[in-house]
Amino acid sequence: MLIISGIITFDPAKQAEFIALTLPLVEATLAESGNITYGFFFDGTDPGRVRAYEEWESEDAIASHMGTAHMGTFLEGMASVGVTGAELHQHVVAESTRIMYLPCPAQVAALRPAPAHCSGSCSLNAVE
Repeated sequence: MLIISGIITFDPAKQAEFIALTLPLVEATLAESGNITYGFFFDGTDPGRVRAYEEWESEDAIASHMGTAHMGTFLEGMASVGVTGAELHQHVVAESTRIMYLPCPAQVAALRPAPAHCSGSCSLNAVE
């Protein structure tokens, strides 16, 4: 597996435009053969910075992705959303170990104390 991760900085006044540019890219990329996951995540400390994260099955899948129309549209649109910098790194993963797995709401609820009024049957979706 290959991971690509990094940071893209842009004009925070153009955040809505950045989102509009990236949504079609993410949707199309997630449908590509060889893609495992793909996304941009806003940095909570800087409205003009996103973290890019991608997982791929192979170098060939990445090369194919770089030649797609949706990637071309994104690259061409970067200036229009005020991109000021980008630094991404590719990592080759030889081994991966799960360190957390919470498959059901009850396990997630176990991570936080139950409200005083709850007898253990409270739903995570319930208003507390």
